[in-house]
This record gives sequence, C-alpha cells and structure tokens, in this order.
Amino acid sequence: MVDFFRAGGWGMWVVLALSMAALINAVLFSVNPSERRLVLIRALSTATCFASLTAMAMDLSTVFYYVSGLKDWDGSARIPMEGYGESLSPITFGAGMLTLVWLVVAVGVRRTQREVTPVPAE
Repeated sequence: MVDFFRAGGWGMWVVLALSMAALINAVLFSVNPSERRLVLIRALSTATCFASLTAMAMDLSTVFYYVSGLKDWDGSARIPMEGYGESLSPITFGAGMLTLVWLVVAVGVRRTQREVTPVPAE
C-alpha cells in the first residue's frame, strides 16, 4: 500500500483527506441519518472525484515531461507504461474509497426506510 501511495504522488494525500472525511460522515449518517449530512457526503464525494482526476492529470503530466526529457531513451514502452500505471493510482484509490463510502451510506438509507415505512393495517 505504501508503494501504491508513493506511486500516486502527493495528490494522493488530498484524495485520502477528502475520502476519509466522506467516510467518517457516511458512518455518522448510517448511525443517525439526516438530509444535511447526506448533502455533505455528496459534496465531499464530488470533491474526491475532482481531486482524483486532478492528481491523475498531474501524474500524467509528470510522465510526459519525464519521458520527453530522456536523452538516451530507446523508445521502449516500458518507461511510459510504468508511469501510466502509477498515474492511475489516485483514480483507483479514490474510486475504491467512494465505493466504500456509498456502501456505508446505503446502510443509513436502509435504516431511514425502515423508520419511515408504515406497518400495513390488518
């Protein structure tokens, strides 16, 4: 996991901070569902998506500059492909965290439905 995080660059810290804030709020929502908290989770999720995309773009930019600056590069695909793989780390991490966030939110939504659903009359 450390290598995966290192491969993603410093943008991974932003993705981690935003996704952890979303996850903490998702847990709080699952315990005590409220519309206000759900709005916050949506906003944090959107910010996590944009942070993941931005971190990936920064990583790809680094790869492009690095490869273009190699004087003795033989044209093999190994170096750029490794860089592209590392560049996908923020998207992979962000998407995985958001999957977890929304699974936890689903628990809160289910709890809300139980509280609201009327018992059928006999």
